[in-house]
Amino acid sequence: MPSTRWRSISSTDEIKDFECHLRHPIRLSQTKEVYLNISPSILSILKGFAISLSLTLVIEYLIAFLLKIRGKAELLIVGLVNVLTNPLVVLIVYFTMFRFPAFRWPVEIALEILVIPAEGLLYRAAKKSGFAFERPFLLALACNACSYGFGLLLNFLRAL
Repeated sequence: MPSTRWRSISSTDEIKDFECHLRHPIRLSQTKEVYLNISPSILSILKGFAISLSLTLVIEYLIAFLLKIRGKAELLIVGLVNVLTNPLVVLIVYFTMFRFPAFRWPVEIALEILVIPAEGLLYRAAKKSGFAFERPFLLALACNACSYGFGLLLNFLRAL
């Protein structure tokens, strides 16, 4: 049987034949099921994305709150800025770790440094649109320094 990423199954015989290849069944309706064959390494990467973004959002919301950013719209912008930048940085770091492991740290540090002005520009654009970001680049620097530092600390503690 050829290997496929997606496979629609409609009869019980097909389900029994295909059962040995199943990893994660998803029921779409009463009559059809689609099975997604995802390798454990892909699931691990997706879990890494989710954990990274979740922890980043928690830390950066906390920092924004400490910097007296309390409006719902401003906090939403902090979240959206992170949803735009965090997955891209994590994707590039994962790619570098697997394809060019010797360059992981230089690439990761360069990306973290580049994210600060990128996020600062996004916050400044929001400020020009009337949102309450008094010092957008300081916000970007403080948020990213704290979230990256916290991530390094967690990885260090996990390695012990």
